[in-house]
Order: sequence, then C-alpha cells, then structure tokens
Amino acid sequence: MSDISVSSLRTCHCGLVPRQFTSKTLSNSGRHFHKCANRDKSCGYWKWDDKDFSDGVVIAINQLQL
Repeated sequence: MSDISVSSLRTCHCGLVPRQFTSKTLSNSGRHFHKCANRDKSCGYWKWDDKDFSDGVVIAINQLQL
C-alpha cells in the first residue's frame, strides 16, 4: 500500500493533481514537468519536477534522438 495520500500531492489552481510529462526538447531532454490536468479549461499551472536526470542520462537520451 502506498504511503502517498491524494491530499499530500501538489495540486494546480483548479484543485486537480497535475499530469506529469517528459520534455523532448534538446535543451531539456528527458526533464520531467507537471501541468494542469484540466484539458478543456486549464488554469495554466506548469512547473518543472526538480528530480532531474543525471548528466549521463541526458546525454544518452539526446544521442537516441539524433
């Protein structure tokens, strides 16, 4: 059973738990970010996830995209 409760998760301005995505741009390849989960009326919430990959992982991901 998970120790994480819904109330402990961050929420956007809509009160929803933001969805997690992975950047595919060259400058931020592999970096995770969260944005509002409300597709129809997004509140504009957007934030980088500070748990970045190590430099070696980012280099490997960038090489796969070439």
